[in-house]
Order: sequence, then C-alpha cells, then structure tokens
Amino acid sequence: MHYLHQALIQKFLWARLVLCIFACLLLAGFLFFASPAFAQADPIAEEFGLNTSFQQVGVAGSSDIKGIIANIINITLGFLGIVAVIIILYAGYMWMTAGGNEEKVSKAKLILRNAIIGLVIILASWGIAAFIMSKLGDATGVGGGIGANCSSDFPDSCIPDNSFCASGLECSALCTCQLPVVGLTPDPFKIKYFQTSHDGAAGPYDDVYLCSQVDSVFNEMLNQESVIDAWLDGAGELKIVQISDADVPLDTPIVMTAHMASAGNVIGISPREGDNEWPSNGTFELYIPKTIKGVSKRFLDECLRAGSRCNDRGTYFSWSFITTNKKDLVDPVLESAYPPSPPETEDENVNRTFTFSLSFSEPINMLPFVDTVELSPKVFVSTFKPDSDNVVVEKLDNQAGGAVLQIPLANFNVRKTSTGIYFSLNDNQVSEYDDKSAHFEPYTWYRVTVKDITDLCGRTMSPTPVAWEFKTNGTSAGV
Repeated sequence: MHYLHQALIQKFLWARLVLCIFACLLLAGFLFFASPAFAQADPIAEEFGLNTSFQQVGVAGSSDIKGIIANIINITLGFLGIVAVIIILYAGYMWMTAGGNEEKVSKAKLILRNAIIGLVIILASWGIAAFIMSKLGDATGVGGGIGANCSSDFPDSCIPDNSFCASGLECSALCTCQLPVVGLTPDPFKIKYFQTSHDGAAGPYDDVYLCSQVDSVFNEMLNQESVIDAWLDGAGELKIVQISDADVPLDTPIVMTAHMASAGNVIGISPREGDNEWPSNGTFELYIPKTIKGVSKRFLDECLRAGSRCNDRGTYFSWSFITTNKKDLVDPVLESAYPPSPPETEDENVNRTFTFSLSFSEPINMLPFVDTVELSPKVFVSTFKPDSDNVVVEKLDNQAGGAVLQIPLANFNVRKTSTGIYFSLNDNQVSEYDDKSAHFEPYTWYRVTVKDITDLCGRTMSPTPVAWEFKTNGTSAGV
C-alpha cells in the first residue's frame, strides 16, 4: 500500500510538472511567435530567425540607433528565454529520475521554481521593452526626428519640406526638423527655383538649349485654376518674352509662342517657335503674375532668387535667361535610386514605409506623368497620372518571379527634386497583412520599372526601361 501511494504521488507530480512545462512553452510560443493575422500565412513568422535579427520578437528594429538597440534587446531576451526553457526541462528530468531521494527532489523543485521565475521576468522584460520601443516609434513616426535634415532637394539646396519630418514636427527655414513654434507666420507662397536644360556653368539661366522647357518650381502645390487664368492660352500675364537678340535690345519685347503645362508645384513652359525651339543667342524674360495662388489660396508673394535675375515688377515677377545656339544631344541617365538600382546589389532589407528616390544626370520633365489630385477635402497631392507607365511598382510572388499585383499609380505621392523625383505610398495603399495604410507588405519582393522619362528638351532616358527588385523587412521605420 505504501509503494502504491508513493507511485500515485509520483504520477501526480509528473502530471503537474508536464502541465507546468507545457503551459510555459505555450506562453512563450504565443508571445514570441504570435501573428496579427492568424487566418493566413504569416510572412513575418516564415522569416523568423537569425537572418532577420529577431526583428519580430516584438520590439521592432531598423537600421537607426533605436533599431540597433531593439535588435540587441531582441537577441538577448530570445537567447535568455531559450536558456530558461532548457533549465525547466533539466529540472523536470532531475525530478523524474530522483527515485524518491528527497534531497534531489528538493533541488529539482528549487531549480524549477527559479527557472519559472526567470522566464516570467524575461517575458515581462520583453513586454516592457516592446511597449517602450512602440511608444518611441509613435513619438518619432515616419520621418526625421528633431534636428534631422528635411530638405526636399538635399543635398543640393535647402528646400523645407514638412513631409520629411516625424509626426508633430515641422521643417524650419534651415531645413532641420523642429517642434512647431506657436505664433510664427507661415512661409509666404513663393517661387523656390527655376530649371532648364543648359550648357552654361553659371546656372539654369546660362546658355539655355534651344529646345529646353523652362520650369518654375514653387514651395506649395499650385491652385491650377489660377495658373490657367494667368495663362489664358498664352495671352495672359504668364508668358515668356524675348527682350534682346544677340545682345541687341529689342524696341518692343516679342511674346513667344509657347506651350504651358502644370502639375503639383511646377509650371513648365516649352517653345513652339519654328521647330519647337527658342530663337538662338537671345535674352528672354519669364513673367510670373502674382495672381497665381497655391492650394492654401495665398497669392504669390516672393521669389526665392529676388535680386538675382528674379525681379519684382509690381504685379508679377520676372526671371531672365539667355539661349545658346546649341541643341541638347545627350540623353538623361538614371544615375542612382533608392532602393538601389543596377548595377548596385538588390536590397533585401527595405523598411515597409520609405521614400523612393530617382536621380538623373540632369533635370527631368515630370509634367507628362504627374498630376494634382484632391486626396480629401482641401488636401491636395501630386501623384502619377493613372494612364502613365513611366514608373511602375509591382508585387512579385518571389525573387525574379512573376508580378501578382501592380500598385495603383494613384497610391503614390510624388515630389520633384533638382534632378529627379521622390515618391512614396499614400494612405490609399493599405497592407493586406496588418491593414496599415501607406505600408508595403512585410518580407515581400517588389519590382520597380522606370522607362521613357525625358529631360527638359524631350530627350528620352537611356537605357530604357530600367528595372530592379527589392525585398521588404518587417519594420515600419521611414527613411
């Protein structure tokens, strides 16, 4: 009877121990491997392992200092959790093989208790760390923190752009992200800079090619109705006039026959004289009336280069340029991109929220494939025209695989830079994985195709098309 009673106790202890170990393993598995989408294959779970630096153990990591700290926490707590579970299994083995030896049983109980306490501490530490890193992510958001550069034309010049700053911050006049300053008057609506295809080294006004479009770039999205009213089919105040021929002033300025296009924050005027060329070796003035408004409905108030070829004429600003006798004979080339384009190696660790960049060997004409749309009441954005195919982003089924989905062109916001464009997902794009807006799917291959983009003289990029692939990781940090 004594042996039977002892056997029953031992079986009871064994059952309780197995239940305890199973509960610990279940809890650890739930916390370490839980997915926000249980009903479908989890790309994050499939990628779980050293190749992702334990990014999905709960504390989201990235390549910035916050991400590096997160990855250290992930790896450390993951390793300690494995050790704690091994110790629990060792204590259970010691208990089961004690053979009734009270000293071994007591030792096994002590080890088991301490191991469980350790596992609880590890899991609690993980939860606290995940909470803190999550709040830090919310505080900084997508974009730069305080002091980060926020120029849309970096590194060429300082053109403040609030979209490069984290939520709650604004871009200062010095192109650094800062906390909003209460009581300051918003920047006036102004012309930021001008662009041409030119042969002169002095700037966009120097030895402009005969074929060149003249772009005026503003610091705010344009109210297109005001632009059309200012143009009036070439008879309005928005125009280009010739004021001299071969350094000989004209008695009466000649209004040039030209074509006007506008989208986003850009007005482009191209020649229609003769073979779509400006007269050679002439001096010209671009008239930009102050009746042009931004989407804020403010009138044009300032020219960034006032006093230097951009002059205030009372009701309009004028900017002068000089043509050469040459045509542009060089095709634009895609020099760099993010994610990296050939011949750079494909990037397999791109964050789910980031900004594409395309940089060419010279200024490009974005007007043929970019349009202005009202995303929501009084919120205007520049996006790709729905019928364009100059820039295409496709989701793939695998590396070098087939396209399973083309991201709608309207789901991108587009910004002009000095020699290219930036574009990024807007809130129209929602991830199927976790319903996050402006997010790519995690651990997914995508293909970018860029083709037939032209410079300001209408020359097509070479080579064309250029296509490359990239793979996302599991983090949401921005560029």
